[in-house]
Amino acid sequence: MATGRDTEMKAATVVTVTSRAPVDDLFHALQKDGAALEAAGIASITRIGDCLAPGAIVHAVYAGHRAARELGVDSGGAWNVRRERIALAG
Repeated sequence: MATGRDTEMKAATVVTVTSRAPVDDLFHALQKDGAALEAAGIASITRIGDCLAPGAIVHAVYAGHRAARELGVDSGGAWNVRRERIALAG
């Protein structure tokens, strides 16, 4: 139970259990000033990576890659999944 008190214990191993809360302060700050976004020519802002949901680095890399591929594409809310097939020239 969390008491708020510090306790010292001897241990051979430590397993940390931490919360995985998004860090989205910048997103909310930008979203509050719609006039400034419009004046800067910014049509929309999107949360990705740890701003949306903290995860492993591979998830952040994928989110960035996907955001770049879909930049300016109106997907109607659907995922724009593109599969590439590698072929050898013969």
